[in-house]
Amino acid sequence: MWRFMNCYYHPSRPAVAQCPDCGKGLCRECASAYVKPICRNCNRQRAGHERASYIRTLVGCIVFFIIGCVIGNKTGEPPVLIGYVLACLYGGWSSVERLFANIFIMLDLRSIATYFIIRAVLAILVGVVITPFYLIYCIYKLFTVSVK
Repeated sequence: MWRFMNCYYHPSRPAVAQCPDCGKGLCRECASAYVKPICRNCNRQRAGHERASYIRTLVGCIVFFIIGCVIGNKTGEPPVLIGYVLACLYGGWSSVERLFANIFIMLDLRSIATYFIIRAVLAILVGVVITPFYLIYCIYKLFTVSVK
């Protein structure tokens, strides 16, 4: 279908590709602007969604860290340590999520509780190692993100 289109941004040029998100025709110049042929608007939108994902991760870890510090102060435990553990729980949860299928649908209530406890412990263990590096990566990507 795009063979008979013209470029959305350069109407006098024939389209050689089509944006996979919105279907706009793209000429050779526009199609080669990024690694994958995508229009400027959709590229900007994808980059915005990617930035939002990194911001959510950073804010989530900060919130969990603050909650952990408050809990640590109230219980007499080292606040920074408790804050770090909770931030790692948040940071490691998504990593562990990739390892586990959501099998709890077929389980009884006790098994579901056990499943989430095991998953939380693994999230903390994995998060202790991964979270600091992932947070640095998120900060880096916030300043350099563009879908290519």
